Amino acid sequence: MDGYLRLALALHPLPAGDLAIALSADVPTTHAIVAGASSPARGRVEGAGDFAHNAAVNLNAIANAGSTFVNWTEDNTIVSTSAQLSFSATADRNLAANFQPTCTLTLTSSSATMGTVSGGGTFLAGSNATAVATPKPGYVFVEWAEAGVPV
Repeated sequence: MDGYLRLALALHPLPAGDLAIALSADVPTTHAIVAGASSPARGRVEGAGDFAHNAAVNLNAIANAGSTFVNWTEDNTIVSTSAQLSFSATADRNLAANFQPTCTLTLTSSSATMGTVSGGGTFLAGSNATAVATPKPGYVFVEWAEAGVPV
């Protein structure tokens, strides 16, 4: 469609005098805002539905445990990196909330007397994390271990 309305009019026989034609078009009264999680196992979306033209739309992406919100996409284009997305309903839209799994790295020192550890936290699965062991004077770092097994 090129945005123009084409009208073909055939009158037989043509009337005498001027001819006035009026065309009226309605703006859609509602817009379908479709929004969902690209991976329902990782999160969900609230706020989708049918909205009046120019109504405020407020979508909320909620990550499940073990996941985090990454972005909103529409037609594979990122439209926001905020979990809360607000806009006016001016057209039908189809949005995806994208989530990624996370991993938690918990670090502890076998003895605070011997030294400290840092770098723990929650990270996107597959990303790199840096763990740092800082021995106190008179002590040396020996190894990282998980459940007593060196890693």
